[in-house]
Amino acid sequence: MPHSSGGGSHGGGSHGGHHGGSHYSGYRSNSYSHRSATSRRRTSYHTRRYVYYHRNTPNYVYAGSDFKPGFTVFKVLFIIIILAAGFFLLRRAIPHVPKYSDHKIVIKDEVNVIGNKDDIMPELEAFQKKTGITPSIITIPNEKWMSGYASLEDYAYDRYLSEFSDEMHWLIVYSQPDIKQSKRMYWYWEGMQGDNTDNVLTSSYTKHFNSLFQAYLSDNESFDTSVARSFNYLTNNISMAPDPVDLIAPILLFLFAVILLIRMTYHAVKYRKIAPAPPGSDTDEYTSILQDGNESFPAYDPNKYLNTYSGGAADSMPSLDGLAPTADTSNSERLVNCQYCGCSFTAKQDRCPFCNAKR
Repeated sequence: MPHSSGGGSHGGGSHGGHHGGSHYSGYRSNSYSHRSATSRRRTSYHTRRYVYYHRNTPNYVYAGSDFKPGFTVFKVLFIIIILAAGFFLLRRAIPHVPKYSDHKIVIKDEVNVIGNKDDIMPELEAFQKKTGITPSIITIPNEKWMSGYASLEDYAYDRYLSEFSDEMHWLIVYSQPDIKQSKRMYWYWEGMQGDNTDNVLTSSYTKHFNSLFQAYLSDNESFDTSVARSFNYLTNNISMAPDPVDLIAPILLFLFAVILLIRMTYHAVKYRKIAPAPPGSDTDEYTSILQDGNESFPAYDPNKYLNTYSGGAADSMPSLDGLAPTADTSNSERLVNCQYCGCSFTAKQDRCPFCNAKR
């Protein structure tokens, strides 16, 4: 609905108007070659293992069972929403008035105060051509609004609704006594602008116009001259370029959408042939094996690693199975088996030194 852009009166001065994280599943990637098959990895109990090949080298990725790299419906919709918000803010930042069919400038002089409409019309047309806002001038006697309205603003609001069916006009209502006096005593004026003009006709511009129009009328300039000079100043100084501050938000949204799009494209290309790793595909015996989404580990043979340590002399190293704990062995020094990898370690350790699983 229309709203006041400000006004003024004789001896009262002018017054202002009433203007109105990332959504990607977390994962960790490790690259394996045949030379690094014995590397250790910390794994999560609720992750699954995936494999893809880069230059004929298997690469393993640990992620959740719902891991979907690249493009998904949800991610694409999220980017569309971000772009839509960016275009909405950009449209608001760029001064514009919606196009419509009725561009007729209305001038109605009901109190016979306009000397020559030809002196006013060129300035109103120049303002309309630059801004897209259709200005209109209506003059009335004071008695017309004082008899049924509390203020000229209330009358101007109703008059706007009766004259125009859109929100793209700027109406200036001027009133003075029905009997024309030489000094135009007791005059009033009020501006009423449609909501669709706010993007161009901001409060700062209407404030300058109000001050000029009020000053010309107070200096006893003719009504024609006051209107023409005020609109001429406004047309020459109003800017149709966006405020740089208003462009920050849409630019940031566009950059964010581009970054997400590049990241999704990169993942879609990189992991285009990724698949769940088959059981036993990794040569590292401490790497978890995928079995129906759960992890299991091969049985641990301590003699094998002890024999390897001694250079292959199996008879020179006793088996741990043949060692009986002594009576003075404390509880913290007894051996326990890891429930995940089966390795043996002392009870005083709260994590397995081989697979780093917590007891």
